[in-house]
Amino acid sequence: MRRSEMLELTWDRVDLQNRTVFLQKTKNGKSRTVPLSTGAIAIFAEILAARAIQPLEGVEATRVFPNSYRVVDQAWVRAVKRAGIKDFRFHDLRH
Repeated sequence: MRRSEMLELTWDRVDLQNRTVFLQKTKNGKSRTVPLSTGAIAIFAEILAARAIQPLEGVEATRVFPNSYRVVDQAWVRAVKRAGIKDFRFHDLRH
């Protein structure tokens, strides 16, 4: 998935039982269903458990990842720097 698709993902598009997410808004304009790996399912379960303890409010509550692009970009730059990796973009994870 693209960063924008992840950041705009809402809980009503996540189907943990069928292990998929539905992406309505994509770069090419065509919606698609994406299968989820076991690791992704575990992450979604952790997020849901954390939200049960400390719920979010408003629009933030509907989003799976309620972070801005800026926050993600800054975290990515720090992670790549700490790992000592050169010339590695978030988009490269798709390949």
